[in-house]
Amino acid sequence: MDSNPGRGARVAKGDGWKLDDGDMLQSIDGREPNRMAHATRIIGSYQPGEKLQLKVLRQRKALTLDIELPQEQAGRAKSGDFP
Repeated sequence: MDSNPGRGARVAKGDGWKLDDGDMLQSIDGREPNRMAHATRIIGSYQPGEKLQLKVLRQRKALTLDIELPQEQAGRAKSGDFP
């Protein structure tokens, strides 16, 4: 994974997603989004309750977050409101 801060999709704090405001989402289960719309499509391809691994850059540090797709988030991701 390339930890270049210019690559990925910047997110706002995500309820239930373990994300902080300003995190740079670099991969979702190995798939690398290049903007939020792409990240939304990737997340929308998963079902509620599925487990995902997110790789993020937070304050210039690479982190790996294991999450479970919340029930209430699945429909929002499909409608373009992620996280």
